[in-house]
Amino acid sequence: MLSKLRLVTYIVVGILTIFGAVSVGQRVFFWDCEHRYSYISPVARCGSADMSYTKAYEEFQADIELWIDQETAKGTINDAAVYFRDLQNGPWFGVGENDRFLPASLFKVPVMMAVMKLAEKQPSLLDEAITAPSVLPDIPGNTDDPEKTVYPNKSYTVDDLLLRMIAYSDNISMDILVRILEQLAGGPDASRKIYLDLGVLSANDAQTISVKSYASLFRVLYNARYLSPELSEKALGMLAQSDFRRALVAGLPSHIVAAHKYGVHNIEGDRLLHDCGIIYHPVRPYLLCVMTRGNDLDKSVEFIADLSRRVYVQVEQNIVATW
Repeated sequence: MLSKLRLVTYIVVGILTIFGAVSVGQRVFFWDCEHRYSYISPVARCGSADMSYTKAYEEFQADIELWIDQETAKGTINDAAVYFRDLQNGPWFGVGENDRFLPASLFKVPVMMAVMKLAEKQPSLLDEAITAPSVLPDIPGNTDDPEKTVYPNKSYTVDDLLLRMIAYSDNISMDILVRILEQLAGGPDASRKIYLDLGVLSANDAQTISVKSYASLFRVLYNARYLSPELSEKALGMLAQSDFRRALVAGLPSHIVAAHKYGVHNIEGDRLLHDCGIIYHPVRPYLLCVMTRGNDLDKSVEFIADLSRRVYVQVEQNIVATW
């Protein structure tokens, strides 16, 4: 059935290609903007959207809730929260979507967004060379790959530091970028204010986040509502270069692109593992965000991979049902 769906998709794409080739005016613009951007939404890049459908996810949500309860009872995880949203026509569901978790490295996404926001006003900022301090901070859990971290007294562009922070989750790059933010955006509370402005943190709880509030960052990037289309595209492109191929990505077919960020943290005996991002299904892109607490990181990784796999299959089934 899925091979038939792909065949039909190729035929439709071929027809649209022919139609686009013989048309002028607005169609030429549409063709151009479709090829300028790969990661932001059709509405943000071209002012138009693909045909959408309405599909209830209530039964699937109930299945996911039951499955999470079963995995919790088995000891695979201690707790989990899930947020899913169809990015073309908006249906969504959540499981524990308002529960609070420590964010770990997930905070690197709003740092990136804040730096890029400054770059909108200072276009040269991303090309500015920054010299790493002679004594680097000792940050537990930082990448030890010499190609992915930074070195004392070596210069890096802000753009390069952003890529290292996002794609490789380099903590030292983040530390340098936060210092830049504090210098350019108003003192030591600048980064916290940005988190509050973006809705990631609440005024009542400045330490933890919910899966639903965090997922909104990806929607903001996808719809280019905070940054320009060009910088939103750049941000999602960096997220798509993440070298963490376990968890969310492991549950997807190898050809599917995911722009995502993960976070790992140990606290009071709990191992936290989160993974959140946009899955670029060729017909129906969607957002999936998962946060977990557990005792075994490998089990949490497999839990998220299994969940990701289940969601992808459900999205495929929903598409087939509408043809």
